[in-house]
Order: sequence, then structure tokens, then C-alpha cells
Amino acid sequence: MNATSPKKRTLLYVDDDENTLVLMTEIFSSENYNVITKLSGEEGLKYIEENEPVSVVISDFIMRGMNGLEFLNRVCRINCAKGLINYQNRKWDEVKKCFENSLMSRP
Repeated sequence: MNATSPKKRTLLYVDDDENTLVLMTEIFSSENYNVITKLSGEEGLKYIEENEPVSVVISDFIMRGMNGLEFLNRVCRINCAKGLINYQNRKWDEVKKCFENSLMSRP
């Protein structure tokens, strides 16, 4: 009998802090995710537009240029993956309106 490992799900993590991206890649890779990292909302959108759909999108809220809320709003128009946002207690009501039950948050 062939034991096959489960197919890795693709996770897109967007944050303007490279150290956070390295740490989160280690964590999520150990949980059987194929982790793609991008340093801005613009880079994340480009990836979403040019590649196969991802299973999960995680974004920081406060970033230079496009913030996490704007980024995830645009992602949902292109690819309705589960949106997770690192919202840092800011504008949570606005985030919930956009994504309803497909969010997790960081305290």
C-alpha cells in the first residue's frame, strides 16, 4: 500500500517586514503549507493575478503603500481564498464587514 502525503496547500503571506516573512515561512511550512511571501500588497496582487488560486492569504494591516485591508479587498475580487489579516486591533469592524467568517485575527 502506497502512503501518500497530503497535497500541500498554498499560502500567500504579505508583510513589509522581511523577518516576519522568514519566521512565518518556517512556521507554516512545518504545517504542510507551500508558503509564498511578498513584501507589499502590490506584489501580492501581482502574484494572485498571475498564478493559480491560493488556499489562504495572510496580510499585515499596516504596510507602506497599499494597506492590508485594501489588499484583501482586492484579493477577494480576484480569488476568494480565505482571507486572514494581521490587523493589530485596527479597523476590525471594517475588516469583518468585508470578509465575514473567513478571517482569523491576531490579538
